[in-house]
Amino acid sequence: MTNRFKLAIAAFCFILIASAMAPVSNAQNGDRKTVVKFDEPIEIPGNVILPAGTYFFKLLNSDSGRWVVQIFDEHQTKTFATLITIEDFRYHPTNQVVINFTEREAGAPPAIKEWFFPGEKQGRAFVYGKKRAIELAKVTNEPVPATPVEITVDTPVVAIVAAPVVAITPAGEEVAVATVVAPPAPEPVPVPAAVEATPAPESAITDLPLPHTASSTPLIALGGLLAIGAAFALIAITKRSA
Repeated sequence: MTNRFKLAIAAFCFILIASAMAPVSNAQNGDRKTVVKFDEPIEIPGNVILPAGTYFFKLLNSDSGRWVVQIFDEHQTKTFATLITIEDFRYHPTNQVVINFTEREAGAPPAIKEWFFPGEKQGRAFVYGKKRAIELAKVTNEPVPATPVEITVDTPVVAIVAAPVVAITPAGEEVAVATVVAPPAPEPVPVPAAVEATPAPESAITDLPLPHTASSTPLIALGGLLAIGAAFALIAITKRSA
């Protein structure tokens, strides 16, 4: 399956499912509290299928739990999941909440993949159980974050935070999770084209006459006249003396 087709599926899932998403309050964005409405069922880690409806997403508000995402019903009276996530990256932030989904098997609900808050390059990538991560990696043909720890809604937060995380390749191999969520290489900065000097056309080049150097002929003539005058003067002086 081509990358273009994958992107088309992801875009379709996003438009169809997340029909209304909004942060609860900018003043509370430390918890990334977000109300999300799904128009059809979606899959989340832990072998859980959320029915179509409105849900409340947030990060745990504690230093030790910044990597843990909780999903509640709209009124926060019921907890559907407490999930481990890892930091994810994107080049171009938007001014809206973005939730991306993986490709799905035929007839299966889309699986949640990433959650980005408005204006931020960093987001959250959801970590699946190892068995499900292997299945998703084969379907999507890309590595999927995974943990061997079975996490349920009753798993203590301390255990979730301490759970090891790897990445599962489409071949079913475990690799370092950094190969999945490492920051992308910086975008190339456009380099201005070098300015080349354009030679002037031949018609624009004019042959200018060089300045003439003064001739030495007048000096030679003057010297000859002075010599002749000196000779006549010497003859006259000699005649007077005789």
